Amino acid sequence: DGRMIASTPDVDRDKDRVLPNGAKLENFIKNPVLMYGHNYRDPWALIGKVGDLQIDSSGLNFVPELREAANDADPMTIIRALWDQKLLRACSIGFNPTKWMENEVGGRDFVEWELLEISIVPIPANQNALRLAAKAIDGGGSEESATIAPVQSVQPVQPVEEPASDGDIDEEVLMALVGFLEMVGESIVSQ
Repeated sequence: DGRMIASTPDVDRDKDRVLPNGAKLENFIKNPVLMYGHNYRDPWALIGKVGDLQIDSSGLNFVPELREAANDADPMTIIRALWDQKLLRACSIGFNPTKWMENEVGGRDFVEWELLEISIVPIPANQNALRLAAKAIDGGGSEESATIAPVQSVQPVQPVEEPASDGDIDEEVLMALVGFLEMVGESIVSQ
């Protein structure tokens, strides 16, 4: 099925950057789940596992290992069809940010973060988190290429930790978020 780029250090659609050298992977490696659309609620949304996860300065990449559909009614049947037709070809990371700083484009640079999961999605926040084309049947090169190598050492980053305060969050946005989380049956857990 080929490799996928899960994340790059490029500015994403939210004006944020997730810096690969800040990744904390210890817990993820114990449970390398591949989800559909960051859906943590429905059992069918566990669509496989992340194989051969690699990280370097260009980002995170992996080999998706998709599960088989349990039956014809399993949404995995549709996901697999979209995958096989190369219509579903993007992914996104679910992560817990631990250190960040404001960046020059009005977003945040996440310099330390814990990877929770990788999701196959129709539209990613990071426009470069895409499926790489497999080599052609005739043995030719791939349509897209990437240098893929595991990181030998991670350089420490000296970030500025800026936890959000109550004054940093627009109340209208916060209320919309609360309504959304209630709608999907989630609850907000305060720290």
